[in-house]
Amino acid sequence: MLRASVALPWCDRVLIGLVYFAGLRLIEIAVLEGRDLKRRKGVVTTRRGQRHVPLHPRLVDLLNELKTSGVLAPYAPLIPGPQGFPVNPRTLHSRFHRLMHRIDCDGTKPEDLRRDAAMALAHMNTPDGLIKAFLFKDRGRITAPRKGRMVDLECLRDRIGKLPV
Repeated sequence: MLRASVALPWCDRVLIGLVYFAGLRLIEIAVLEGRDLKRRKGVVTTRRGQRHVPLHPRLVDLLNELKTSGVLAPYAPLIPGPQGFPVNPRTLHSRFHRLMHRIDCDGTKPEDLRRDAAMALAHMNTPDGLIKAFLFKDRGRITAPRKGRMVDLECLRDRIGKLPV
């Protein structure tokens, strides 16, 4: 599925990449801005989910390409709507389903991609608490290292880099 997304516009590729490689929910992606992406560190900071998630190298390359082309701005929404304004999560959800229809993956939900990434992490013997923190299903329990109020998933960098494309 991710290989089929090569011909898609950049915002659709970023959307699929953030759902699969970073385990972000659509509600978290809808509020992301350019300042939430630390390209040099290879980390995305979700203010809504309060976590630092390392990015897959292919996603970092795409974001660097977008930055040099001038598409990313610090306080602009990462995935803008038609007029450049932020999208709400419901609109992003229907956009995701239209995107899956375009690449012939009807019926695929964002949770399916997140679950596939979690299963790949589980096959790499990732501790259960870190997988729950990756999916933001830890329900406030301390299951992963923290940096202040934020859950720091930097320890998953090597494993996220090995996720199948």
